[in-house]
Amino acid sequence: MLLLFSGWPRSANAEKQVTATNEPIEVVAQTMEADKKQQTAIFSGKVVATRGALTLYADQLTLFFTEQTTQNNRQKIERIEARGKVSVVDDQRIAKANELDYHSVTEEIVLRGNVSVQEGENLVTGDEITLDLRTNQTRVKSRDGGRIKAIFQPEQESK
Repeated sequence: MLLLFSGWPRSANAEKQVTATNEPIEVVAQTMEADKKQQTAIFSGKVVATRGALTLYADQLTLFFTEQTTQNNRQKIERIEARGKVSVVDDQRIAKANELDYHSVTEEIVLRGNVSVQEGENLVTGDEITLDLRTNQTRVKSRDGGRIKAIFQPEQESK
């Protein structure tokens, strides 16, 4: 049970889908504003971004690109910021927050503001959850003397 929140994603297969550099990211939104000088693309309005089995929903999504290009003459995504009604969903769990930051160099996802991660009936809530995709570890924090909350449902024994 405790392995549930020891990292996002839990399965090796899902982890490959999140961190695989060859999988495209498909983004659907109401508007997009690209700034070549700032190396950014800002998607706004009911944003849905999909990569493999992982889907991210937000009011706004900003992609920050590196200045260097790959061998295929493509820019890499260095950082992703999602703001407003953020949800991250895969086939096993759902995470919700006010904002999300992903850093490709450190391979960390940071969820902030009214954060919850749920898998089945198991639930963890706090003000900030950091998911380290390299080490498969999770840190849950609460601010201003608050507390985190975790609910783990026991598995039913089969008879």
